[in-house]
Amino acid sequence: MSPSLSDAPVTPPAEQPAKRKWWQKKDPAAITETPLDPVEGAAAAIDASEATPVAAATTSATPLSKPFIQIGTFSVEANAKSAAQKVRRNGMPTVVRELKTANSTVWRVLVGPAATRAERKAFQKDVKDLGFKDAYTVTD
Repeated sequence: MSPSLSDAPVTPPAEQPAKRKWWQKKDPAAITETPLDPVEGAAAAIDASEATPVAAATTSATPLSKPFIQIGTFSVEANAKSAAQKVRRNGMPTVVRELKTANSTVWRVLVGPAATRAERKAFQKDVKDLGFKDAYTVTD
């Protein structure tokens, strides 16, 4: 009698969880609520706003020469605001800038500013995933 050959039992691979974006990694159950003194908080916000000029905050807050991702320029302001809102809903900071020329006005939609190269790269990947395939890095 010849011995019979049999295959080892086969188990199906475990299903891989869906990949989450960087802003989705925080466990929503881990968010806690802390009561704050509104007067103290308002005073701190006023002190902070007086100490830092707005122009300096957008350009010097990051060591990157190009901390923003431009997702598009729009000739209709409502379209620019709609694109910015789409990105904001996905957890990324956006800025809409108006540019006037002699003949027209356009609105630029920027994502950022990013504090690090890794964050800027994550912003760029995520906006491309949202459909803004021509997104690129810019200064401001």
